[in-house]
Amino acid sequence: MCDFDWLFHGSTTRQFNPKPGAKIDELKRLAESLNLCPRAFLFAHQKHTNRAMFLDRELFDSERKSTYIYDNTDAVGTDIPGILASVFTADCVPIFLVDTKARRFMLVHAGWKGTLSRIASHALDILIQRGANPSDVIAWLGPSIGQCCYEVSREMAGDFSKAFPSIPHAIRDRHIDLKEINAFQLEDRGINRKNIHISDICTKCQSGTFYSYRAMGGLKGRILNVAMILPENK
Repeated sequence: MCDFDWLFHGSTTRQFNPKPGAKIDELKRLAESLNLCPRAFLFAHQKHTNRAMFLDRELFDSERKSTYIYDNTDAVGTDIPGILASVFTADCVPIFLVDTKARRFMLVHAGWKGTLSRIASHALDILIQRGANPSDVIAWLGPSIGQCCYEVSREMAGDFSKAFPSIPHAIRDRHIDLKEINAFQLEDRGINRKNIHISDICTKCQSGTFYSYRAMGGLKGRILNVAMILPENK
């Protein structure tokens, strides 16, 4: 993904959190380890929905809370400097959407349910509703399970084939390419393909470095995918 001097962003490895704890505790520990001083933390109780929420200045100025947690939500974003936002993954696709002109972003957690219900499109719509031109949006799809390892039932593969008939290469027999399907959604909503960057890391193949639900036989830990607009004096 492109570097922006105004935006901190990235995904953790297992080296950061070998013994995961509560989400807020992990975020605070990450901030401390990186010498970040967030004004507040922003994340969600992820439920594989297509619901996206945006923390705007009006709400923040009126409440001034230290932590914002949205229920039944799988994408969060803001345009407020100093808000450390995160989505948590362990095979699902983390998507970073950055409006480079207005300096705002969305973070997306896209598992198979969210991908099928087009959460990437919903998150991009949040930015568009706030005035973003898709041509100004950069997308990065981070470490997640690859098509090589993501085998699903024939019924589910059929559901994806029906929902996305124009990209048959993303559904090969029972192997689904979640990254490519989410990239297609973003391109279909107007982001230039050259501005969509896809990590080639498969979390199951590299489960020694990244947490993988499938490789580890359940949720043993999670990747923190974070972003924060840096204060102007940074």
